[in-house]
Amino acid sequence: MIRGIAYIILACFIWGSIFIIPRFMPGFDSFEISLGRYFFYGTASLLLLIYNRFRLFSKIDSALWWRAFWLGIAGNILYYFVLVVCMRDAGADISALMLGVSPITIAWYGNWRSKESRFRNLVIPSIVTGIGLILVNLPAFEHSAMEGTLGRYVIGLLAGFLALGLWTWYAVSSKIVLTRYPSVSASEWSTLLGFATLISLVAVTGIYLFFVWDSPHLHHYMRWGEEMQAFLIGSACLGIPCSWFGFYLWSKGSYLLPVSLSGQLMIFETLFGLCFVHLLDQHFPTPVEWLGMIAMLGGILAALLLTKQEQAERAHA
Repeated sequence: MIRGIAYIILACFIWGSIFIIPRFMPGFDSFEISLGRYFFYGTASLLLLIYNRFRLFSKIDSALWWRAFWLGIAGNILYYFVLVVCMRDAGADISALMLGVSPITIAWYGNWRSKESRFRNLVIPSIVTGIGLILVNLPAFEHSAMEGTLGRYVIGLLAGFLALGLWTWYAVSSKIVLTRYPSVSASEWSTLLGFATLISLVAVTGIYLFFVWDSPHLHHYMRWGEEMQAFLIGSACLGIPCSWFGFYLWSKGSYLLPVSLSGQLMIFETLFGLCFVHLLDQHFPTPVEWLGMIAMLGGILAALLLTKQEQAERAHA
């Protein structure tokens, strides 16, 4: 269990950076950042797929290909697009906090799908985590309202809810795939998802370029400069370590843990995201935010203790 926890915490540390990297990519909208990220993720996966083609293709059937395709387009491209909309309209701190709900939704939805734990063991950790999220969200909400940007904040919040739903479905479905296909390793599944994402990315990019071909906005792709360098570097960071390696670590960790626990551990993504945002903005969290983060850590501790107790009871039985 310790190895699984370590894998997921490391994945969450890497994922925490996705809430600040788009800040260093000025001049590019959320859709372009999403395309850039998954272009690098898909390209790296394609190279790995070519390298391991003989071993990997023998394990894949048509059902797995289709599952990877739909997970790739909805759980990667669409998910990150609405997430960046949330970052831009509601703020990076809000997007980190909105997805902080994902440990609760993944734990409940995943346990409903797999029935690995008792639902009553999810109640206390979910309530404590939820209280923490509310506490940390209050200062950001008041700040947005005071600045008169409540309309954009609501749009960003709705995008965050959509990202939450997509990520919940994506995480639980991936866990189920690894359970049903034990011969497919976590690295192979991450590679397959990246390749499927690249296929859908080509079609989406073609449609996008068709609509912007005569637009002045296309100058981003025609001119080499600091903005383009920042875009390529940021996209590579989002695509390779954050997407391929982060998902590989999470898949490896979730395979070793019950989905109810692995889902709740993803609160570390929110905590790391908050830390990175505060470091970048060079200010300390408010007392209310500190209380919220402590409550979220308390929710994790409660989840670990209850899972350990349930496993001990089963072993004794």
